[in-house]
Amino acid sequence: MYSYLDDLLAPGIVLGFTLFFFQKVFPADESFVLENKLLLLFVVVYSFLFEFVYPWTDARHTSDYWDILAYAAGTVAFRIWGNRPRS
Repeated sequence: MYSYLDDLLAPGIVLGFTLFFFQKVFPADESFVLENKLLLLFVVVYSFLFEFVYPWTDARHTSDYWDILAYAAGTVAFRIWGNRPRS
């Protein structure tokens, strides 16, 4: 769990701050939530950066494909429990 907890929590933190920001910028839209396309884009971009680009450019980083599963699981958890309209 130690190796994957940060990858599991990262989507909730990053997407939570993103949702908070957009709900504050567009306060008139009470029902604003992040679209599924944006959530999928998050998983693709984070996976590409942290599992392909950084390990290729810096020897301190290693590629672990289980991290991609952790990003996806964290994003699904955010979609279910965190992606709520402002109440």
